[in-house]
Amino acid sequence: MTAKRKTRGTVARLEALEGREAARREAVQAGNWAHLEAARAQLAPADVRAYRDAVGALEEERDAGGILARLQVACAHLGDGVPVEHPAEEDAEAWAELALNGPDGAPLTAPDPTRAADFVGYFEACGAWCDREARRVPLSPDVHRLARWGASLWRFEAALCRTLNGGRA
Repeated sequence: MTAKRKTRGTVARLEALEGREAARREAVQAGNWAHLEAARAQLAPADVRAYRDAVGALEEERDAGGILARLQVACAHLGDGVPVEHPAEEDAEAWAELALNGPDGAPLTAPDPTRAADFVGYFEACGAWCDREARRVPLSPDVHRLARWGASLWRFEAALCRTLNGGRA
C-alpha cells in the first residue's frame, strides 16, 4: 500500500467519524430544543411574554435605555438572589446551572427523580416571591419589569425540571 493511499484511507475514516459526531450533536441539540420548547409550552401567555422580553434584553443585549444598569441599582439590596428559604435551594440551583449550562453537545441533565418535586417547589416559591414583588406599591416600572422577568424565568426552570423528569414533579 502506498503512503498516499494509506493517507486517503485515514482521512476518509476521520471524515466518517466527524460526520457521525456531527450527526450525534445535531440529534442531541434537537432533543434539547424539544425539551426547552416543551417547558416553554407550560408557561402562561404573560410568562411567555415576560420570558421573551427578558431573554431579548439579557442575551441579545438590546438594552434600550440602559434598563440593566437601572435594574442593578434598584435591586442592589437583594444581593445574590431572591430571599426565599427552601431546603432544596442549593441543590435546585446547582441542578439548574448544570442542566442549562452543560458542555456543548451534551443532553440537558435530568434532575434526580427523588428531588425533582423539591426543586420544582423551590423554583415555584421563587416565582411567587417575584409575583409579590411585582404587586408591591410603590414600585418603579423597571423593578416591576424585573419582577415579571424573574417570575417567568423561575417558572420556566420549574417547567424544565418537570419536563426533564418525564412530566412528573
